[in-house]
Amino acid sequence: MKSILLAVSLVLGLNTLTFAKSPEAPVAVKGANNASALKKLRLLANKGDSDAQYNLGVMYETGDGVPQDYTQAMAWYLKAAEQGEVSAQSNLGVMYQKARGVPQDYKQAVYWYRKAAEQGDATAQYNLGVMYDRGWGVLQDYTQAIGWYRKAVDQGDADAQLNLGVFYEYGKGVPKIYAVAYALYTLSATDDMDAEHYAIKYIKDIAKKMSAKEIKEAQSLTQEMLKPKNVLKAMDKYVKNLGAS
Repeated sequence: MKSILLAVSLVLGLNTLTFAKSPEAPVAVKGANNASALKKLRLLANKGDSDAQYNLGVMYETGDGVPQDYTQAMAWYLKAAEQGEVSAQSNLGVMYQKARGVPQDYKQAVYWYRKAAEQGDATAQYNLGVMYDRGWGVLQDYTQAIGWYRKAVDQGDADAQLNLGVFYEYGKGVPKIYAVAYALYTLSATDDMDAEHYAIKYIKDIAKKMSAKEIKEAQSLTQEMLKPKNVLKAMDKYVKNLGAS
C-alpha cells in the first residue's frame, strides 16, 4: 500500500488547504540506492513493468538514489500511468499542477487526478476536490469539490477532512454547521500529524463561535465518526436530524 510521503507547495487561502500531495514509492525503492538494484529496476522498467516505472519516476522526482530530474520523472510516470498504475496517474497530476518537468497545465492535472480518483486513490480524490474548489482546470464547482472530498474523507484523508470541515464552517455548498466542522477538524488532527497543526488552530478558532452545548454535541459526533466505516454515515445522520440536508 502506498502511503502519503510529501505535501508539495503548501498554499493557504480562502480558508482551505490547497496543496497537491504525491504518494510515496513502495518500500522496494529504498533498496535501489545501490548500482546493482538500480540496474535491475531499470531492466524491469524497460520491459514494461509498471511498478518499476513508477518507482523510477519517484526516484527521479525526489532525487532518491539518482540525480533529481523532473523530465525523467515525468517520462517514467507517464509510462506507468498509461498502463493504469494509479499512483503514477496521481503523481502526473501533481507534476502538471506544479510545473515539474512540464509547463503548468491544470487541465492535464485534472485529467490525471480524475483517472486515479476514479480508481479509488484518496490522494487523487483530495487533489481533484481542490481543483474543483479553486476552479483550476475546471469550472469552480463546490458540489463536485464536496463530492470528491467526501470520497477522500471516507478513506481517512486528513486534508480532505480539514477542507470539508471548512465548507461546513463557512457554508460553502453545504449548510453552515459548526458541530460538523469541529468534528471533521478533530478527525483531521487525529489522523495525520502533518495536518494536526492546522486542524488544532481551526478547532480553537471555531470553538470561539460555539456554545458549550454545541461543543459537547460536536464531541459526541466526533466519537460516532471515529467508529470504523462510520465517518460519512454519522455525519449525514447528524445533518439530516438537524433538518439541514
